[in-house]
Amino acid sequence: MFNAGGIKRSPDELTKHCKKHRIDFILVTEIYLKEDQKLYTDWIQHHNFAKVPGEARRGFGGISLLIRPDFPYHIHPELLHRSDFVLSFTLGPYKFHGVYFPPHTMSHAEFVNTLNTLPMDDHTFVFGDFNTRLGTITGDHRRNPRAGAFTQWITRHRPTNWNAQLAYGQSTYRQKDWHSIIDYVVSSSRNVSGTALEIFDQVSLSSDHHVCRFRFTARTPKPLLDPANAIRQHWKLQRLEEREVKELYITQFESHATEIITEVEELKTQERVDTQALELIGTKIEESIHLALDNSVTRGELRPKHWRWFWTEEIQGLADRREHHYRRWRNSRRGTLTRAAAWRDYEQAREDLKRLIQQERNRHWRQYCTRMATADNSETNSTIKRIKMNKTRKQCTLSHPQGPRQAAEMMVNHLVNVFGGEQDHTSRPPRHPRAPPDDGGVGYVNG
Repeated sequence: MFNAGGIKRSPDELTKHCKKHRIDFILVTEIYLKEDQKLYTDWIQHHNFAKVPGEARRGFGGISLLIRPDFPYHIHPELLHRSDFVLSFTLGPYKFHGVYFPPHTMSHAEFVNTLNTLPMDDHTFVFGDFNTRLGTITGDHRRNPRAGAFTQWITRHRPTNWNAQLAYGQSTYRQKDWHSIIDYVVSSSRNVSGTALEIFDQVSLSSDHHVCRFRFTARTPKPLLDPANAIRQHWKLQRLEEREVKELYITQFESHATEIITEVEELKTQERVDTQALELIGTKIEESIHLALDNSVTRGELRPKHWRWFWTEEIQGLADRREHHYRRWRNSRRGTLTRAAAWRDYEQAREDLKRLIQQERNRHWRQYCTRMATADNSETNSTIKRIKMNKTRKQCTLSHPQGPRQAAEMMVNHLVNVFGGEQDHTSRPPRHPRAPPDDGGVGYVNG
């Protein structure tokens, strides 16, 4: 888990850190994303979007879940428990409530009510930024008014506060002159083993919160994702704009389609529709298209998604310098000039990095605008249309707690119920001529 404090929609440094330290999914709080936005990453993402008060230009709060693309288990977003402060999801039999309880805009009554309405059992985890200081319970030097309600909630449900057990006294939040523990992982210990909590307090990532990694071994089995039915295939379709290649594709397809046309003509003469024959014809058409593409445009390789279009060696150098000064500050003796100088250098490096990233973004944006201004009208209109569609189209994905296969089967059953009808249409109805209208002027069909 990690409080980003706004990461400008590009979590590149964060996902790089997750890959390095083998973090499968991460909860990111204070993400500031509005409903029409998403993060620029190839990690799977689910959001409880930030709230935008009045005419504000940006959102406040917000929770995001990022899942590494090759994670072998299905994570299902849970919509039954809806709250501005909670993002819930399931992983097999385990349920997770990712929380962000803001320190100022959330009243004490809202805090207590949100805690008490969280569904809890022996397979439930609650984790995130509680903005709750528990004092000596976790080894903190501070305690705030939320501590009493939080302690009562712990006493009632009897989960384990893993910070107190595995990372006692280790701060998750750090300012220049003080630090505290406000990010927690809480769960029952009955269905987990091999637990470990690591707080990366030597890493800055331009946030005053530290990344926290909780690892455990599940005692209850988690079903693996089904392997993909087929690997997505790609061809260099832009080559069809070349006349010779296009003619070769047509010739190749026609050579394979001759036999299919004969089979279709034979099928049309039959009184009863052979559904298996229809399926076979469809398969042959698909294979013919693939063969024609293979022999004309040839196959292409799918490039992995890579969103770091503005990241340069200079930016990476500044990011490394920022982390270097942060470690200097963390490891310097308190109350010394060396520590003060290290903090000054860290702040300067962080601002330099932020400014350079913005400059690179602006430069790429100007280049894009120049290309749009000099492109022909059809290309410009096509680009504008695509941008408008992406902004207005709702991204809806059907998910099922048991995985994608069950979601697909559920949709198939739904479509069958809606469009399938109750009659057997494998036999063709006899053809009769339309009868003339009766005296009332109402037409009808015999049979």
